[in-house]
Amino acid sequence: MILDLCCGTGDFTKIFSKLNPSARVIGLDNSIDMLKLAKFKNPHSSFIQGDCLNLPFGENEFDIVTAGFGLRNIEDRNKALSQIHKVLKDGGQFLHLDFGKHNLFSKIFDLYVKFLTVFFVKNPEPYLYLIESKNDYPEPNELIQEFEDCGFKMLKRKDFLFGVISAQVFIKG
Repeated sequence: MILDLCCGTGDFTKIFSKLNPSARVIGLDNSIDMLKLAKFKNPHSSFIQGDCLNLPFGENEFDIVTAGFGLRNIEDRNKALSQIHKVLKDGGQFLHLDFGKHNLFSKIFDLYVKFLTVFFVKNPEPYLYLIESKNDYPEPNELIQEFEDCGFKMLKRKDFLFGVISAQVFIKG
């Protein structure tokens, strides 16, 4: 089983379902509005409204837990990581994807998003929040240490777009 945390509109849930057609994939998000969109886009997938700080699952239920662009919106990341560790099977994998380094390319990304919102978006607030949350989120090396302090061991890291995006795969063991 695969748990897609902070699934939002279900884009990653859909990808995981296609990559693993025999696996049961569950998307979890706190926003009922996001879940409605996710269910509309993925009518055959399972979605649950829930909180990452109090996951509604037992111990050792999932082979894979994913969090794509979501943990930076959680107030108590260590508690969320503890919950992920709890529901993940021994030897199971935790996949994390989010913004990465705060470098020159990250600053160019910020300017690009600001430019687009000024000229093409009626309500720029969500996009400005995106930039703020991206810049407040720890860089990958700091996150990796946090995850390892919570009982995960890093297997692999891959950075994209000159480090602006970072993906890490951890194992519970």
